Amino acid sequence: ETWTVLGPGSARCATAAGDKVLIGHDLGVYLFNPDNLNLDLWLTGVTADQLFYEDLNGWVVVGSGTQLQFFLNNYPQVTPVTSVELGDSVLAVHGVYNKDN
Repeated sequence: ETWTVLGPGSARCATAAGDKVLIGHDLGVYLFNPDNLNLDLWLTGVTADQLFYEDLNGWVVVGSGTQLQFFLNNYPQVTPVTSVELGDSVLAVHGVYNKDN
């Protein structure tokens, strides 16, 4: 077996993304596929302190410092959508869903 290791730096967080795992790292966001043990640096240019994956529409939310960044997952592509600067540090990212009756 061949194992790929994360690049230099620290892993900061992780979240399930369907049947895969997103790992926030100093270098960006890695995508781990447990089916074939593949690990790819999937999103560069961000330091992900917090991650949230919304499976229904493929949204990826990255929290870093006082900023939230929103991306659309079209694996293997990722599309930046917008970012929001907050007045305080992002400690966690949780999705809230509304359901029509």
